[in-house]
Amino acid sequence: MKTLTTILCLLLGTMLGAQYMNIRINQLGYYPHAHKIAIIKETLATTFSIVKLPDSTVVFNGNLSSILYDADSGDSVRWADFSAVTAEGQYCIRLSTGTTSLPFPISAQVLRDVAYGSLRSYYYQRCSYELSQPYAGLWSRKAGHPDTVVIYHASTGRTGTGASPGGWYDAGDYGKYTVNAGISVANLLQLYELFPNYFSDSTVSIPESGNGINDLLDEVRFELDWLATMQDTDGGVFHKVTTANFSGFIMPEADLAERYFIGKGTAATLDFAAMMAMAGRIYRPFDTAFANHCIEMAQKAWQWAINHPNVVFKNPSDIHTGEYGDGNFSDEFIWAAAELLITTSDTAYAQYLQSKSSILQTYSIPGWPNVAGLGQQSLATISNTLDTTLLNKIKTAILSRCNTLKNEINTGAYRISRTGFFWGSSGAYAQAGVTLIYGYQLSGDSSYLMAAAELADYLLGKNATGYSFFTYYGSVPVMNPHHRPSYADNIVMPIPGFLSGGPNPGRQDNVQYAYLQPAKSFADVMESYASNEVAINWNAPATFLLAALDYLLGNKQSYVYQPIHLTPNCPPSITLSSPAFGKSYKQSDSILVQYTISDPDKNASFVEIYVDNKYYTTLPANVKSLKIAPLPVGEHVITLFAFDSAGKGHEKSARFNIVANVSVKIEKNPNIISLYPNPAENRIIISIHPPVSGNLRIEIGAIDGKQLLKLEKKATASTKLELPVDLSPFANGIYLVTAYLQDKPIAQAKMIVN
Repeated sequence: MKTLTTILCLLLGTMLGAQYMNIRINQLGYYPHAHKIAIIKETLATTFSIVKLPDSTVVFNGNLSSILYDADSGDSVRWADFSAVTAEGQYCIRLSTGTTSLPFPISAQVLRDVAYGSLRSYYYQRCSYELSQPYAGLWSRKAGHPDTVVIYHASTGRTGTGASPGGWYDAGDYGKYTVNAGISVANLLQLYELFPNYFSDSTVSIPESGNGINDLLDEVRFELDWLATMQDTDGGVFHKVTTANFSGFIMPEADLAERYFIGKGTAATLDFAAMMAMAGRIYRPFDTAFANHCIEMAQKAWQWAINHPNVVFKNPSDIHTGEYGDGNFSDEFIWAAAELLITTSDTAYAQYLQSKSSILQTYSIPGWPNVAGLGQQSLATISNTLDTTLLNKIKTAILSRCNTLKNEINTGAYRISRTGFFWGSSGAYAQAGVTLIYGYQLSGDSSYLMAAAELADYLLGKNATGYSFFTYYGSVPVMNPHHRPSYADNIVMPIPGFLSGGPNPGRQDNVQYAYLQPAKSFADVMESYASNEVAINWNAPATFLLAALDYLLGNKQSYVYQPIHLTPNCPPSITLSSPAFGKSYKQSDSILVQYTISDPDKNASFVEIYVDNKYYTTLPANVKSLKIAPLPVGEHVITLFAFDSAGKGHEKSARFNIVANVSVKIEKNPNIISLYPNPAENRIIISIHPPVSGNLRIEIGAIDGKQLLKLEKKATASTKLELPVDLSPFANGIYLVTAYLQDKPIAQAKMIVN
């Protein structure tokens, strides 16, 4: 039925001239009693309807909000609030202009599949472990990196070799890092402590299923057993196990380079202490000996950190893998002390925390370099012996942050928190959602829960890029993550359940990004490690958020994950050959758009084309080109979304320039005027050698003659003048710089802003 209703909605939309990507939604759907607010980019509409499928019955009519501007994306949008629709079923949104959304369900289990898929991503990250077909489906593979003979790097203070098998690959690479394991394990174990019945035994379909233990605990145990190999005999903990350099994009079993224990530091040791303290209390009902050993390791690590409170890890000169450097350990001490207090009730930890009471009264959303919030979350929700007054202040601090997050979501144009955009921003938004779940647990205030659900909406498509940032899940999922096994396995669909890093205006990978606005600085290409890598510390809060929302808003029915064995439906892929990325075209020219669409499922249906973020047209998938009318001088972006008949899509964009037709004399008199650097990005220097003294005027104008800037100076004959110009007000393009002396033109040059 779902496929039929999808096709019907697509047909309905096509007949109405739909612009599916002008309506941004949670592509997996909504819980009956969650907020349901779509972001509308087609702002000419003022009203909307909710259409029930497959019979196209209108079940709700509403007014769109006033227009809101989002500075991070450059988008002007409206909201369509249909929270009043609670009946389960398949629906789509239809605007008064005829624009129709992709179909979506309202259901009591909309996030269940992706919650389980997010946890199962850790199974696919197992090191030293063969992924067999009954559990891994299409993505089965051989074991790689046995790590039975790992060399002690000189930075450890040890010589020889040791064994460190197991654990999870950290991200898109094959390293294993203690610090990043810290927040990842913490998120997952905290999820278990709040919702111990979720991911119950035999629901996740991993090899350990059926042993009577929650499947989440089984998966985390795989990481904990590896972590135990990272503690040195003196109690300190090694920072990481990696090769000297990142491997190529090969399968794990093909990476045969030597592996090293590298470094030892206070951050890794305290993160280890906190994780093992948590494990000591959580695993006690299932394995007393293991739990006791975890507590012993945690206490030993704590003591090492007390004796070595400021050992900062830096990559040795011959090591070029991830650093996870951190020079401030006050937060690690707080987290470790909190978990050790909860587990042991030792007054020494209570006294330590009491001495840090001023810090504990302020809460920051956790990240791997800032983990104090993890300790506050545990203290606020798990029984412990800390002073009640301080505990209440900790709870108040968390709730205060939740109020801020909720207000940001309720007032932001895209209805997200002001978390910002940077490396791993998707994980940070998920972590903000985790904070809101804690707010709900502490207060019972459902407004926090509704806000958390909207952050899940953001991750699953209600964002400025139009992507679901998860592999496999959503109408427009990430297809080309920076993840070695997903690239090297020659399977079109990447391994399911990974959360991509998300928009990052830093763009440290030097990949071509079509959009440069912070909220849109995302490229779904394998090379984009700055925006499209995966990492265990991003999936952990995503797993927490999705599972908690399903538990709190869903129907709580038991669920068994069914691994994917058959070929999944892959979205069509697009190759855009024209306009070429970065190329310049003349103003008088029509722009020829040429593209090809490939679809292994052979069901590509249509392509939506957008020019400068505005809908242009929809074409059948078999059309290969079209001409766009001449565009104004300046920079432009064309975006194509190709969809198949099941509603799966993918995107390709290119940024290009339009230059004026008029001929421009460059450096008419280079002995008088010169520009450098040219092209310029942020600042340019205009250098003038006036032939005679007098009043000098510099005018900068557009090619069409419009004056944009005027500078005036007194000039002395043969005395060089250098005039710096801030280019931030200028768009990318070509400009004319003309020098006048005593109101007579003396020289002209072309200025290129790029």
